[in-house]
Amino acid sequence: MRFLALALAVAWFTTFALARADYRSFNSLCNHDPGAVLRTDDVISQGFRPGADFFYYYGLLPLAVSRAFFSIFGRSPLSLLALMSLLSGVSYVGLTRAVAALRPTRLGAILIAIAAGHVSVQSTPTHATEATLLIWALALFLRGHKAGAVALATTALFAKMSMASVLLAGFAALISLDALRARRIRPLKALLAFPVVFGVAAGLCVAWLGVPALANSFDARAGAAIYRAWNLGFLREGRGFWDPAQHNLNWYLGSVAGPWCVGSIVLLFLAIRGVYRLLGAAIRGEAHDDQSLSDEAHALAGFGNLAFVVGFWGPSLSVYNYTWLLLLGLAPIIGRARLSFDAHAPLTRRASVYGLSWLSLGLLLLLSQTDAVSRFARFALARRVTVGQVTMDPTQAEELNATLALGHSVGGGVITALARASNFGLVDPTIREGHYWMLVPGMPRTKAHDEILQLAKSSDAVFVTRFDYGELGRTPEFRAFLQMSERLHEGTRFLLLRPR
Repeated sequence: MRFLALALAVAWFTTFALARADYRSFNSLCNHDPGAVLRTDDVISQGFRPGADFFYYYGLLPLAVSRAFFSIFGRSPLSLLALMSLLSGVSYVGLTRAVAALRPTRLGAILIAIAAGHVSVQSTPTHATEATLLIWALALFLRGHKAGAVALATTALFAKMSMASVLLAGFAALISLDALRARRIRPLKALLAFPVVFGVAAGLCVAWLGVPALANSFDARAGAAIYRAWNLGFLREGRGFWDPAQHNLNWYLGSVAGPWCVGSIVLLFLAIRGVYRLLGAAIRGEAHDDQSLSDEAHALAGFGNLAFVVGFWGPSLSVYNYTWLLLLGLAPIIGRARLSFDAHAPLTRRASVYGLSWLSLGLLLLLSQTDAVSRFARFALARRVTVGQVTMDPTQAEELNATLALGHSVGGGVITALARASNFGLVDPTIREGHYWMLVPGMPRTKAHDEILQLAKSSDAVFVTRFDYGELGRTPEFRAFLQMSERLHEGTRFLLLRPR
């Protein structure tokens, strides 16, 4: 346990530091998901409600976690980094507990730790909260605490309902097999945790943000509409991960793509085999043993991973949201790794093959970190300048400052930012922004749509990034406004418009 904990701690610290080195990035904090976290907390603190006043299609728990944390430590890029560090660290403790239940060898622990380098890369508290709760739920389930596992998975429904629903169904099925194996209904009592936890959590959500916010967080139609509008899915936009344009062998060897593709195929086979074994053992009334534990891990993770691929694969890099699931599913196999070399016995061909196979796996897992290390190296070598509370490339900063200066020189100098995720107050507090989480194609129209359009039309200038100009143009009401506005500046990264 200590060796495993040390190995995973080193993996967590190293990979978290590599992934979060650029935590003050302008693109991330002002115009993408991490910035939306800070802006949404600000909007909620002003009394606006998700589902009623603005669009938001995840659960309310991450909003509560962020609200509580930022109310104590302040709302800033550094406090967001601290929150992500806390959630990621807690998830790694849960990962350690789950893997420890499988009693891996030291070589297995090292291989699992190397693979775990792909686990701590969630970009927002939403995905990190979901991962933390479900990793701990799996850890408790594998260690025999079935009611606790159901309780945590039920809580995870209030972060994101997709994977939590799948694992809850898996827990219910395996607990039912326990009852069949024991020929008693007592194991089914663990399922009573679901209505209790769900009722309490739902009551707290209603008391905080109201019934519309809670109902909206469990309405899958909004998410489905966005998936259609963005053409999301494993066989659509998801190809950017597993079959990108102009890809070569380096893509599969130097990133998580190769291990994920191979691991998913292996895990699906193990999951099917595991279900067959568990069902047979339950029918025969056989005692629960180490093999049953491994089969449960295979089944839960394997069918969870399959549900992700088939049902709710989002953008190409959404795979990072569930790498922990693949790792836990394969941990029983990887955890058995041994070199099989005995200094007091002749070296056999079989022992050589096993030893070389595990060493090759270790090398491939190390190579899969190449992409992350390369990104860190590029960041470390690149020159960055600070503008407000964020950092960016000098040429980007020069264009940004020139664009904003031009905007402030037009009429009364009132600028409104129109963006998919808008948090430009970190750069210029005088910029006006709407009260919303995100503006994306396919989302239902809310009060936030009318507000941001009114702000834009009443401004002297409207600031838009080139990326957002194209994305917002896919929504009819924004496309009409953008096309009718006069272009005062059209640069490499930013545009400045004057409403007509």
